[in-house]
Amino acid sequence: MASEERRFRAICFYRQQRPASEVVDLISDLHDGSFGEVAQQFLMERCIRDEICRKFEPSHTYTLRLLKLAIRKIEDEKGQVEEDVLNLYMELLGKCKESVGGGASHSCKTFAYGRSIDEAVSVEGHISLNVSFDILAGSTGCKEWEAGFVLAEFVLNNPAVFKGKVSVELGSGAGLVGICLDRVGCSTSVLTDGNIEALQNCRTNLDLNGVRNGWHETKEGLELQPDLGVQCVPLKWEEEIEWRPDVVLGADVVYDPEVIPSLVSTLVSLLRPEIAGRNAETERTAASLSWKDWITTKGGNSTPFALVASTVRNPSTLELFAAMTRQKGLVVRELVEFERQSGGILFHWLPFREKKSAIVMHCISVR
Repeated sequence: MASEERRFRAICFYRQQRPASEVVDLISDLHDGSFGEVAQQFLMERCIRDEICRKFEPSHTYTLRLLKLAIRKIEDEKGQVEEDVLNLYMELLGKCKESVGGGASHSCKTFAYGRSIDEAVSVEGHISLNVSFDILAGSTGCKEWEAGFVLAEFVLNNPAVFKGKVSVELGSGAGLVGICLDRVGCSTSVLTDGNIEALQNCRTNLDLNGVRNGWHETKEGLELQPDLGVQCVPLKWEEEIEWRPDVVLGADVVYDPEVIPSLVSTLVSLLRPEIAGRNAETERTAASLSWKDWITTKGGNSTPFALVASTVRNPSTLELFAAMTRQKGLVVRELVEFERQSGGILFHWLPFREKKSAIVMHCISVR
């Protein structure tokens, strides 16, 4: 791995608040295995005082933990802790002591994306998310999830599919996919979630990333049409829905067998399979075409379709989802990896890639 790429990896790890020990080890490896003066300067100037991290700051607790490990390593090496490092450590130690029991439960993680390292270091190649330390805060919606990144990459890799379209996202969570939809020029993106706190945090993240947006207390009175921009709307899946979007999206929404009936019911309401008529020939045709050709009508327009990305935790849950979706008259197709990443844009240095977490994406349509 080239030295500049290794440096960028260490910076990305800090921005993502990856385990502090991993960041210390990466910086040490960059500097011949030691944490001397130059390594400490890299930590302070390229990571902690990085322009993006000054604007979208990781938690004080995380940075304090990182500095503590770095200082311990320096002392183990019988080295000299630089005054700059020690001063920041003492400053954060005081702040964290003051906030015990009443500190912030959220902080920012920043994720870089692009086809190359050079592209990823541009401001346009980053998305910052305000996320919770507590998985139970805001239901599960105030946290970044693996399948959300895969779906977001799909959006970034296929801008022509979404540009000018009207979309609805189910379970929008922290807002990653919604931000990407805005960046590729989606005309209207309605971001929904059943948890108000999660949806409010989603809107916070839209603001952080410069996405203009609106808020609706209920779905009533919101008519889907082009050029509405990004709109946030509370939505329970069991509610009746009259919207007719071009695209429906969802990431990590297939996680519990008990929610599948209401999720499928919502997809049926949005896609209206009764207007198309599915049969065995439809399934065979879907299998023989590229996914883009499959959703394209003879006039060159797209038929309404849904994209659902899921982390494989229990395969039987995904099988149940696909079976119930087909029973309701929809056609289900699993996209293979090269179709998901055909444009080459990826989020860099994500933990789930290193763990090789299995993620599947279903494309669902009325034809």
